[in-house]
Amino acid sequence: RQKYALLYLTDSDNEAELVFSDKALWVPIRPPIKFPLIPVSETKFILYGYRPEVTYEFELDEMGNPIKYNAQQAETGVHIIAQRKK
Repeated sequence: RQKYALLYLTDSDNEAELVFSDKALWVPIRPPIKFPLIPVSETKFILYGYRPEVTYEFELDEMGNPIKYNAQQAETGVHIIAQRKK
């Protein structure tokens, strides 16, 4: 999970950082509010405690490093794609 804790650039050119602390991956919403990402598989996570449900799915390169993620809130139609910032 720690490998996903990086700075990403969304499709609307906003920076989005995922952080790793206390043995968990977190999504900061507004300081100091953050929600943990709970794994459902190796590359898919659910934003715990946030409603309607938000899923994060990561795309990895051939070495297993994250390239981007897709965050989706199906109930509202929100879909964000964020590329790993170089």
